[in-house]
Amino acid sequence: MQQHERLSGRRSVPALPSRRPRVRLALATAADGTYAPRADFNGDGIGGVAFSASGAYVSGKKDAGQLVVLYGSASGINASSGTQSFAQSTAGVPGPDEKGDFLGTDVKLDDVTGDGRADVVAGSYENDGNGAVLYPPSNGTKITAPGSRTVSPGDSGVSTTGYPNFGANLGD
Repeated sequence: MQQHERLSGRRSVPALPSRRPRVRLALATAADGTYAPRADFNGDGIGGVAFSASGAYVSGKKDAGQLVVLYGSASGINASSGTQSFAQSTAGVPGPDEKGDFLGTDVKLDDVTGDGRADVVAGSYENDGNGAVLYPPSNGTKITAPGSRTVSPGDSGVSTTGYPNFGANLGD
């Protein structure tokens, strides 16, 4: 997602993300750099999908955002029993739901831990455009909230002067 700016008086400020509800589908990156619409989260050889609703109302907070993970089954995506949802108010996920965080502004699936299973990483506009990256870990069979970590600009040495939007575009 590109950052666009508009003039407001004499000061240039970042344009706010669209206020329309948005859904972002994460695509897994294969070893050859191509994209696959599904990723194996639990090692069963069957792909699942992860997506966000970054403009979702969560706990009464507008545009707080949330992540959704759907696990695959032999007959396709298992939307009834194989569904998980994560927001900052989910027990084990750092921080509270806040208006305008847009959790899931970008979502990436990659094997972060090197265990051969897809992990989920999500960016947000956390704290008035400073941004953050959320990593809910996998326990080997599913993505879990306990042990989730958030990385902020300050944690990684990025200046919060202006609007860094750290994590708003995770790249490929």
